[in-house]
Amino acid sequence: MNIYFVTSYGSIYNRVLPLIKEKGGDTIVVCTSLPIYRFFSEFTPYKTIYTRVNQNLITKKTWYMLIPNLIRQKFEYMQLFSNIKNANIYFFGIGWKIVTYMHIARLSKHNKVYLYPETQSSTLGKIENTPKTKLMSFLIKLLTGLDMVVYTDCGKLSMNISDKYLNKHNITVIHKEFNKDNIDITIPIDKDKYILVVTEDQVEYNRVTLSEMVKKMCSLDAILCSCHPGRYVIKPHPNTPKLYTNFHGKIISPYIPSEFLLKHPWKLIIGTESLTLINATKYTNAKVVSLLKFIKYKDPSVSQEFIDWMNKHTDKILFPENEKELEEVIKSVS
Repeated sequence: MNIYFVTSYGSIYNRVLPLIKEKGGDTIVVCTSLPIYRFFSEFTPYKTIYTRVNQNLITKKTWYMLIPNLIRQKFEYMQLFSNIKNANIYFFGIGWKIVTYMHIARLSKHNKVYLYPETQSSTLGKIENTPKTKLMSFLIKLLTGLDMVVYTDCGKLSMNISDKYLNKHNITVIHKEFNKDNIDITIPIDKDKYILVVTEDQVEYNRVTLSEMVKKMCSLDAILCSCHPGRYVIKPHPNTPKLYTNFHGKIISPYIPSEFLLKHPWKLIIGTESLTLINATKYTNAKVVSLLKFIKYKDPSVSQEFIDWMNKHTDKILFPENEKELEEVIKSVS
C-alpha cells in the first residue's frame, strides 16, 4: 500500500500525481486542507482522506486551542492510521505542517517513509538562529517531540523539519524531477479563451490590504474587458474565491491546481507570486506577467523577495509597474 500526504497545491502536479502513476498499486491520498481534498475527490479515482486538525496546531488568534488540538491530533492518528503497517509513506511538503510531521513520525515506526522535497522552487530562505527562533524550536520540541528549525519565508518566519528529524525517523530523501506527460487529467477550456488569470491569497496572508487587492483586480478586469472581452478566464485561489465573483471573465473552479490549465494554448498568463508563473515560462509559449510591482504590498521587501525568487528560476516573466504598462502588455496580445 502507498500513502501520500499532500500538504500543498504546488506539489500535486509536479510530484504527487507523477509519483502515484510511477508507483501504482493500492493508493490512499491524505489531504491536509479542504480544497486539496475536493480536488482529489472530484478529479481523481484515488481513495482520499481529509485530516481536519489545524496543521499549525494554533494561530496567533487561537493559541488557546493548542492542548485541544494536540488531543485531537492523537485521536485523529488512532482513527486513521494506527492500523497501517508495512506501507510506503510519501510526503512532499516543506514549511509549517506540524500535524503531518507528527503523523509521519508515528507512522515511521512500522512503515517506510520517503520525502520528495520541492527544492528548486522553494521560497524558504536561510535558517534563523536567534534567541527567539531557538525558543520557538524548543517549545515545539517540548510540546510535540518534533525536531524543527526556523527559516525565513518571504518576510515571515516558518518552521520546517530538521535533518535530525529525518535521521531519527529513518526517512529517505529523494530529489527527483518527474515526467508530467503521463498525467491524464484534462480540464476543458473553451477554445476562444486565450488569457488566463491565476490569483493568490495575499490578503489571507496579510501581505496586501483587501482594499488594495480589490482596487488593482478591478483595474485588471477593466483592462481585460476593454481589450479582450469574453476571451479571458479567472482561476481564483481556493482561499479567496469570493474576491473575484464580479469579474467579467469566465471563472473556473478554484480547487483545480493552476498547472493543470497550462496544456491549453494560452497567449497570456497573468498572476502575482505563484509557482504557476515559473512553470508557465517552461511549459507554454504564452507571455507571462506578474503583478508584484503593480500591487502595493504592505512591506515592499516581501514583494521584492518574490521577484528575486522568480528571477532566480526564469528571466521570462514581465513585471509591469503601473496601469499603463500593464495595459500595453495586454494590448500586445492578439
